[in-house]
Amino acid sequence: MTRRCLLFFCGVLGVVVAGSALAAPRTVPDSRIFLQRHELKYKAQKVSERYYRSAVYQTRLAFDTWLDPRVRWDKAFQKLTLLSAHTRSGKGGKLVVPPEAINTVTPFHMDRIPLGTTLRETVYSFIGAKKGTRSELSWRRDDVGTRPWPFEASFPLLMARPVTKLEFSIGMGLRAGVVHPLKKCRSTRLPAGGLSIQCDSMPGLGLGDLMQRRGGPINSVNRLLPRLVVSSFPGFKELGKALTSRQYLLTSKTVGMIPASQREKIVNALSADETIRACLSLVHESIRTLAVPRVPVALEYLLKYRAGTALERALFLSALLNYHVKNGRARVVHLSADGDIAPDVPALIQFPIPLVLWDNGSRTVAIDAGGKLIYAWPSAFAGSWYFDPASPAAPKKIRLGE
Repeated sequence: MTRRCLLFFCGVLGVVVAGSALAAPRTVPDSRIFLQRHELKYKAQKVSERYYRSAVYQTRLAFDTWLDPRVRWDKAFQKLTLLSAHTRSGKGGKLVVPPEAINTVTPFHMDRIPLGTTLRETVYSFIGAKKGTRSELSWRRDDVGTRPWPFEASFPLLMARPVTKLEFSIGMGLRAGVVHPLKKCRSTRLPAGGLSIQCDSMPGLGLGDLMQRRGGPINSVNRLLPRLVVSSFPGFKELGKALTSRQYLLTSKTVGMIPASQREKIVNALSADETIRACLSLVHESIRTLAVPRVPVALEYLLKYRAGTALERALFLSALLNYHVKNGRARVVHLSADGDIAPDVPALIQFPIPLVLWDNGSRTVAIDAGGKLIYAWPSAFAGSWYFDPASPAAPKKIRLGE
């Protein structure tokens, strides 16, 4: 699917989810969440999260989908503490999840990522579940070390299952905003500077194939749902500074790590356009894409392992263009996947699509390092928001006709 088609699909799906799907949602009768509460506190550049969920399960499908919840954490700087995990039967009996039913694993496929990963998932298996079983899970996730990147998170306000009561408490020092606000949700600014959100009688999405096996919307759908976005960045200036500090710069050492046959195609190009396409082909053919959330690794590691995230590939392409094309300048900008964002929340997760802009003074084009496509900028992305670290005052929305 081309980037243009993907953006069109995202726009259409966003309208459906934010419009008709919210007006007449299809509930999920297999399970219901009675209460889900998420509390975030921020102090001395460290985040502490506390979570509680109580839910009931009625069918075998619900048992298979939701009774083995996974909690992700990073062992490099976080500590996960279980507060309670148990089930209750209709007669009031309580069955605590035993230690043998709690396992910590490396997330699926993460063990195959070059350089490894410090990400972990702890799985809580609620054994002995029967129809009408009610489970309760509570945990804490605390920062105990230095984060490689400031805290960012997005929490959907609509889920696969109906929710009787959904609560969020965001402490002072964190920036928070709601995208696609819902009438059933109330936001209250706390006296100390935090934010409280309460949602009542939320319907289930019931999106079927758009759900992951563990019952949550896939990431591409999560980006379009009504959601709460939270960030510890003080402002977009700081976000821009963090991004520009990770720009790639080609040196004689890193250039020497590129295979000679691929370098020759770039050096022997007869025009700027031909050089751009040769650089794009090099990135597309020699660096496979990793779908893993991480801070960009050093360029040496990207070239050594021939694998990188979409952002790392874009940074590499930008560095190639600035090294080989003398009559222009390249930089990376970040595009939203939705037609709307929380414009006051400086969070990179709101701009998941990296694009390389190449400007020679007379024209500007946007290059997709993943799709190997070149677009007119900005007209090809009308309706999207973008953030440019080179001028980080605030994100901008691209208007039709620009």
